Amino acid sequence: MSNPYDAAQQQIVAFASAGTVADAVGLDGAWMNQLAKQGSIADLTALTDDKGLDASTLISEVEGRSCAVPLMNFIYPLFVNDDIFGKVGVTAPPTDWSEFRTVAGAMKS
Repeated sequence: MSNPYDAAQQQIVAFASAGTVADAVGLDGAWMNQLAKQGSIADLTALTDDKGLDASTLISEVEGRSCAVPLMNFIYPLFVNDDIFGKVGVTAPPTDWSEFRTVAGAMKS
């Protein structure tokens, strides 16, 4: 879903209040502190710790809690669902485009 910029923050807060916020939300970094304090953004700390990610280099934090992955830094992260990977026999994320095509084919079938 795409929203007009001026309505995005209000809609994110409204969706969070209703328990229907999206799994991934693009937002203005200036809103992150307020939204995190309101509980409108999930705390990603346990997830980053579980996966061994260095939050200081990848994740934006608010009051010591991991809250966001800043995608506008022109990084190209690959997020994977380990449960779905496991169901199709994929044991690790792809490391190059050839592996990516192979994994995508496995996911498609």
